[in-house]
Amino acid sequence: MSANTEKILVYLGPSCSYKHAIEFCPEGIYRRPACQGDLMSDAVQVQPDRILLIDGQFAQNLSVWHKEVIFCLTRGIKVYGASSMGALRAADLWRQGMIGCGKIVDWYRTGVTEDDAEVALLYLENPPGTFVPLSVPQINVRATLAQYQEILQFLPEHIEQLLVASNELGWRHRTRSALIEAWEEIIGVETCEFLVNNLIDQKYLDACELLRTFRTLEPDPLAQVPGDSALSKYFWAAYDRDRKIQIPLENGLQARTAQAHIDGYIALHAVDYPQIFWDAKNFYLANMLAEKLGVRVTEAEVSREWNRFIARHSIGPMQLGQWIERNALTEGEAQILLIRMATVRKLHEWLASTMVPMEMTKITLDYLKSHDAYLYWAREAGAFEDRLAHKHIDESLSASAALSADERLAEHAARAGITIDGSVDEYIYETGFNTRGDLGVALDRISALEREEHNNG
Repeated sequence: MSANTEKILVYLGPSCSYKHAIEFCPEGIYRRPACQGDLMSDAVQVQPDRILLIDGQFAQNLSVWHKEVIFCLTRGIKVYGASSMGALRAADLWRQGMIGCGKIVDWYRTGVTEDDAEVALLYLENPPGTFVPLSVPQINVRATLAQYQEILQFLPEHIEQLLVASNELGWRHRTRSALIEAWEEIIGVETCEFLVNNLIDQKYLDACELLRTFRTLEPDPLAQVPGDSALSKYFWAAYDRDRKIQIPLENGLQARTAQAHIDGYIALHAVDYPQIFWDAKNFYLANMLAEKLGVRVTEAEVSREWNRFIARHSIGPMQLGQWIERNALTEGEAQILLIRMATVRKLHEWLASTMVPMEMTKITLDYLKSHDAYLYWAREAGAFEDRLAHKHIDESLSASAALSADERLAEHAARAGITIDGSVDEYIYETGFNTRGDLGVALDRISALEREEHNNG
């Protein structure tokens, strides 16, 4: 892949301005400082070739966590880190293949410092995309003291005193004036002012170095990218919950939100949320049961399930990609979902094979009763039976042989607005009609009543 066709994702904030960053990496896709979920979300949505993690969020949101970096690495994405949050993660994950760059990464890797807060600072974003530092990160203090130690003839104990004093200020309150106040009794006001006026912005230097040289950098020779086994059950739960997706809105705009917020909105707004959550859990319980029983589906069974699914939801053959995108799935995730659906269908078939067809009546009605929907459908069916009795339909009914069962069922489905997603035999097997004859009688009763009522106006 040529450099011009690569997708390079850069998470950047107060370490370096976008204006300067673009000079080094004009082809970059720039994002705000990353928080938990951003890397794995963009790995799926953007599918970058390289990720340059420089700045990340600390206090205002949950930070980028190690497992999502590993997720990106297992997908073949080269992940680099420097300066701030990127330096922290690169120092921790170099063995897994993350590529670090700059002095700050080296300091964390070699134990010069182990405090994550040393790269933290307070900043203001105004206007959006412009980050104004309001405090001095301790790592820059460390770089400054190292730079001027020899010139100012500081003894090691002086350096330690100055580092302790600046660290005690805390990352939110470590301003230039606060540094002078904290240091003046140790080294005097004049030396304090010199240091504060000549602070080394190591975070900026490391960020620029990464943006300038990332194409030449390679993982540590001892690094080994882990496989999916390194991603725990907890990670995959967080992946499904925290992954952010693009949602097309009716006004033509798009919203970006974590899937957890969609789930929460349903729970608080959907009038049928109890049934949604009930059925959702049953779906996964069925798959757990299948796994315990060793139930496996064939490629043909998955294909049949897909054909029924697209028929049920009127998805054209050329619309598969659009459907996958609309539902925030990858192709692999869509395949897994289909396998799970086909697995549940196979369990249904096993259940039906253990029963006489008439038992489906109890299963169906028990389900309706458990969802307090029985009375509605009982009244609908009762009213239909009452109309049949008043027209004496059953007394004069004669089976129709003009159309096949397939044609008659299709004709009724079109009139009733329901979708038959499988064959007639599958419909009979799954709904509890005993035979094609029983289905035919039920269809004839409906047709006869419709004709009678139509003829009588």
